[in-house]
Amino acid sequence: MCKVEGGKDYNIGNVAFTSTTLININGTIEQIPNNGLFYFKEAIHLNAKGSAQGGGYEKDGIRMLLNINELKALSYAMKEFVRIPLVGNTKQSNFEKISKSGTMKKIYLGFTMPSNYYINVRLLDKNNPKTIAIKSNKYEFLAYADSIFQLAQEVEKFMFAFERKKDKIIKQLEANSGNQ
Repeated sequence: MCKVEGGKDYNIGNVAFTSTTLININGTIEQIPNNGLFYFKEAIHLNAKGSAQGGGYEKDGIRMLLNINELKALSYAMKEFVRIPLVGNTKQSNFEKISKSGTMKKIYLGFTMPSNYYINVRLLDKNNPKTIAIKSNKYEFLAYADSIFQLAQEVEKFMFAFERKKDKIIKQLEANSGNQ
């Protein structure tokens, strides 16, 4: 822990997957104050938005908070899902990620013929249930799996670096954010 006044978020990376719907995953490191000191914690935000009437995406969507291992698990599940054989023109996935952030939220993987792969983000609120699905072909699906795995590795790499050389890295990130 180091001395600091307030908290701060450091953006590490962002990967988006777009079609008529959007899934955006943003990896950050949070600097959290604690009794005049601070510590670091990874925060990976998945935001899914459906298409809006008239174009673009809905203002509100479904937000989930993930950690590094959950993001890696999603990547591994997507790659495994592509390899699962068809049974009756469909694929069955056991992957079901339950978010630990508030209301029950889940991610399901889906498939329809001839080769449409889906990432389904669901909000299981009995008063306002919602599902946002993003459709892709097999190669886009696998490319996104690689991208989210790479984001998880970058966040993990920065977490280790922050813990070892926090002062130097914070100064570098602050200087870079001032140039943008």
